[in-house]
Amino acid sequence: MKIAFYLALLAVTISSTAADSPAILSRKLMCAQTPGTKTNCCNDALCPENFPPVCGSDGVTYPNACDLSFASCNNPERNITLVSDGACSGQQVSQIPQVAA
Repeated sequence: MKIAFYLALLAVTISSTAADSPAILSRKLMCAQTPGTKTNCCNDALCPENFPPVCGSDGVTYPNACDLSFASCNNPERNITLVSDGACSGQQVSQIPQVAA
C-alpha cells in the first residue's frame, strides 16, 4: 500500500513539474540513526534542481524548499525551518547527497 501511495505521489510530482517547465530532478536519500533506535529515513525525495535557493533557520542556503524540507525531516533535532527566500547571508550551501536516478 505504501509503495502505491509513493508511486502515485511521484507521478503527480513529476507531471506537475513537467507541466510548468522542463525540470531536472535529483534523487536524494538520507537516513539518520540515533544510537539504540532504528534507522529513520525520510524516503527518497525527488527535488527539482531549478528552483531558487532558500535560507534555513540553521543558516544554511538550500537549493530549494524541497531540499530544506528533506534536510529538516532527516534532522528533526535541529528543527530546520524556512527563514527567507534567497541565499542566507553566511553563504553556507547545503551538500545533500544525491543518488543516481
